[in-house]
Amino acid sequence: MDNKSKHITLHEGSIIRLQSLKYALNTANISSIIKNNTDSGRLAGFVAGDNSNQLFVYEEDAILAKKILQEFLSKKN
Repeated sequence: MDNKSKHITLHEGSIIRLQSLKYALNTANISSIIKNNTDSGRLAGFVAGDNSNQLFVYEEDAILAKKILQEFLSKKN
């Protein structure tokens, strides 16, 4: 990754689901960041929905990350 790499939102959901997805991405050597809007809102004094958290990946990892996301979502049920 270079200094100009950008992050894109891969998925939004509950923090528990995003942590599981982050683990799946890590096993494929894809770095990701979770933005926990629930905790951010709580700390700021307002309530954010539980499913308003976001998981970001680098743009250059997006194609593989989306494939992993599809597999992850298909195993949801």
